[in-house]
Amino acid sequence: MLPEQLSSIFRVKQKSYKMVLILSLIEYYEQTKSLSFPLSTIAERFLGYFQENSAEGKGVDSPPPGKASQWSDFTLSQTISLLNTPLEALSAILEIDDSKQVIIFRPEIVDQLDDSVIQELKKYALSELQSYNDRLGAPVFSLHHALNEILESYTSARNQAFAGHPLGTLFRQRIPEQIRSLSYISPSYKVQGSVGQGNWADVPWIAVMDKRITDTTQHGEYIVYLFSEDMGSVYLTLNQGVTTPKKELGKKEGYQYLENKVNEMREFLPLEGMQKDEGIHLTSKSGLGRDYQVSTIAYVRYDRGAIPDDTQLQTDLENMVTNYKMYVQHVLQNKRVDEESPTSNGEGSISLSTLTVSEQVKQIKTHITHQGFHYPDGLIENLYLSLKTKPFVILAGVSGTGKTKLVKLFAEAVGATKDNRQFALIPVRPDWSDPSDLLGFKDLSGVFRPGRLAEVLVDASKPENHHKPYFICLDEMNLARVEHYFSDILSVIETQEWKQDQDYHFGINSRGVLAA
Repeated sequence: MLPEQLSSIFRVKQKSYKMVLILSLIEYYEQTKSLSFPLSTIAERFLGYFQENSAEGKGVDSPPPGKASQWSDFTLSQTISLLNTPLEALSAILEIDDSKQVIIFRPEIVDQLDDSVIQELKKYALSELQSYNDRLGAPVFSLHHALNEILESYTSARNQAFAGHPLGTLFRQRIPEQIRSLSYISPSYKVQGSVGQGNWADVPWIAVMDKRITDTTQHGEYIVYLFSEDMGSVYLTLNQGVTTPKKELGKKEGYQYLENKVNEMREFLPLEGMQKDEGIHLTSKSGLGRDYQVSTIAYVRYDRGAIPDDTQLQTDLENMVTNYKMYVQHVLQNKRVDEESPTSNGEGSISLSTLTVSEQVKQIKTHITHQGFHYPDGLIENLYLSLKTKPFVILAGVSGTGKTKLVKLFAEAVGATKDNRQFALIPVRPDWSDPSDLLGFKDLSGVFRPGRLAEVLVDASKPENHHKPYFICLDEMNLARVEHYFSDILSVIETQEWKQDQDYHFGINSRGVLAA
């Protein structure tokens, strides 16, 4: 398996340069076993690929315009200059040492590289390059050109026959088909475009909806491209359906509901790189255009004549999808909690199970920030990694620096709270000299009186709770001699076994109880 940083480096590609560059680096590594790549040598290998394949009549990208008409006329110095493009696109994993004129992997990537990873990367690059070259002869769809075409021609199209118009096909078929083909668009998504029903719409749209929470633009939350009535701009938005709230609540109360939802989602989601204000302008009239403006949570604006290239458009869409995915998981988890516990307090919890590691960490950090707390860079990542590695972590530091609060906020971010009994704060007392205060004891009548830790372990061990995270925070645990009151528990944590002939016979397995 490729490390996460390498597994999606070819997700967005307008040329084959990135794949060819990576393959040139790997070819050099296989011959030298060096991870320091001379720029001129890599440029020679890069150029050699295009010259050899074009000479054999194989399908490859043409040289950049204005440089040379064919690869055989391309020079090494031009190639070195050309490499700036893929190197910039791969800057998350590669960098140039200008003093030595070498290309190197970033240190955090080098730490993950070995022969097996490099071979997986080679397979990935070869597969993507073959797939790309196979499509060179086919017509290439460009979202940039499609959006430009709509903005330039929609106004005049409204004076033409509605039925069978090419713009209708563009909205209903071509653009949705291309969006559905993107790697980050889930099979559970419905992609739909509309230019109106029987007549041209003032504000046409193309929506991306997760069918698990909505399959219509009349209610629920979804991603949607909205075109302004004057065709001066198109907005990529995170939005919500307006028809059902207005119908059920009336216009005034419906608008209030939408505005409250906007504020709630702006607090909950990171929405980085997006506008979170009331600056979206679709129409000066009442109607759906006005409704869309009220219901918009966040947006990115593209003006006619200044539409960015396809790479930027896809980056913006993927960022929007990432935020949407976080919200959908939150909704689904709340729904599951409501179904499993009808009498719960209704808070629900955020499910991270289907998110990638980076998305999980990002969501945890976002929750902590929204609660008004800030921790040093890398601390949350280190705590996450520590909890994934071993279900017992010691936080050391001066009193009052936020250790206990960090554990509580981290637990909340993954759905473990005091109210749902998945988070327990146990203050350690200086007079603890044996495990009875934690695990429990037998009274004079021989009845076992469980301690707070035992109660949590019993609850966590129930079959219906095996998928839930449980956190136990021992506050100020060095106030008492740790080896006196905690040695039995440490033994269970280390061995993941409980010996039934020990003094405490509640017979449960602590696996997962202290894990994130």
